[in-house]
Amino acid sequence: QSMDGRTLLWQPNDAGVWQVRIARSDDRTAGVAANTAARLLAGRAFSAIIAVDENRVVIPVVAQPDDNGQQGRLMWRLDIVDASSGQQTELNSQAAPHLDAVTALAADAKRTKLASVDGAGRTYLWNLSTLPARVAALDRSQGSPAISLAFSPDGRRLALGTLVGRAGDRASIELWDTSDLGRPRLLQSRQAPTDIYSCAVTNEGELAYSNGDAVYVIAADEGRPGPALRGGA
Repeated sequence: QSMDGRTLLWQPNDAGVWQVRIARSDDRTAGVAANTAARLLAGRAFSAIIAVDENRVVIPVVAQPDDNGQQGRLMWRLDIVDASSGQQTELNSQAAPHLDAVTALAADAKRTKLASVDGAGRTYLWNLSTLPARVAALDRSQGSPAISLAFSPDGRRLALGTLVGRAGDRASIELWDTSDLGRPRLLQSRQAPTDIYSCAVTNEGELAYSNGDAVYVIAADEGRPGPALRGGA
């Protein structure tokens, strides 16, 4: 997804030549006021997009392109796009409004669970088995905005990495129990001194995360990360 809101999905044809299967433009944001345009660019700099299977992708789009959204924020929503038919379906923005740009998305291996988080800190779990998707919110009222998400291979756990707080609060790596999508439960939260740009979790609850400079691993039975892992020169 580009800074102007255009989304392209490339897939190879039978001859192995890559072709555009989906081309979508967010036309509703054309001609908006200068201050709104600046906020759109800032949001799209963090824009997330994810394929949930070989034919479907989930993309964030502006749900309300003017400045009259809730709490004076631009409203964003998630749409699922079918590459075969071109059909674009809204997941369920009324039940789960994103009050800021969507900063991270993650899907489980079975492609039935989706996690999303925005710059306002709202974090949702989506059940993609049905549309409109059923959704539940993670209770993160005290947490900093997240910028990285990852499911365990079996989809029963979710890792979440945050930014350093504006008030100087440390970033955190969180582990959530997502075995019951209707009742997500925080299992642990560990602090980190810098922003967490990527994270991962195993079925057993072992966590890994990166601040862009090194990778840290937290064993399932340990409370703090081991030595930093850095690539060779």
